[in-house]
Amino acid sequence: VSPALDQSTPDDLWKIFQDLPPSSLIIFIDREYHLQKTLVDKLQQKNHRIVWIKLLSTESLEAKSNVQMIDFSKSITSADVIKQYLIAELTLKLCLNTISTAAHVLKGKVYQNIMIDVRVSNIKLFYRAIDIIKLLTGADKQTAEKCLVQSIYQTNDEINTQTIEQHITAVANNKDHVVPIALLMCLSNYSYTQAKLQIDKCPRIRDICTGNN
Repeated sequence: VSPALDQSTPDDLWKIFQDLPPSSLIIFIDREYHLQKTLVDKLQQKNHRIVWIKLLSTESLEAKSNVQMIDFSKSITSADVIKQYLIAELTLKLCLNTISTAAHVLKGKVYQNIMIDVRVSNIKLFYRAIDIIKLLTGADKQTAEKCLVQSIYQTNDEINTQTIEQHITAVANNKDHVVPIALLMCLSNYSYTQAKLQIDKCPRIRDICTGNN
């Protein structure tokens, strides 16, 4: 849970949710829906869509409620309380994975079942990013790595003196779209500056790969 949301009152949450764009989708999990009923009513007045994922809760929706309920409670049939919680946790994990994957697809961050906008936070993901660039552009390893490193350091110059660990440390500085920019550099033979400008104009990364940018 985000520090901003942990142990917050409905009024605290409402202040945070007021900044949401119109018609946002807000998901409540299990008992939290009824615990936050006042907040739900306020959110619906702002035309936000509410979904309730029901796992172990025995409560039901009001007869005229327009909240969409995803009810897994009938599938959790074990009499063993510990097993109930284990099944509920696994079910919730799979459900949230599906939601987050769908969100990435809708934002254009996925192309051909590949998560393109990878945050290069360790050595494994550094080489994963290089493989993604190679796969989608046909570039060789040297070219893919050169573009990735230039994107990491936000420069048009070649970087040959730093280690991979130093590259990763540089990425950790909250840089966005490192891999997509490197991808566009390889696809279009752009400099870092040109690719960054193009990404700023076309934030849907999938469109870059399909040529719809």
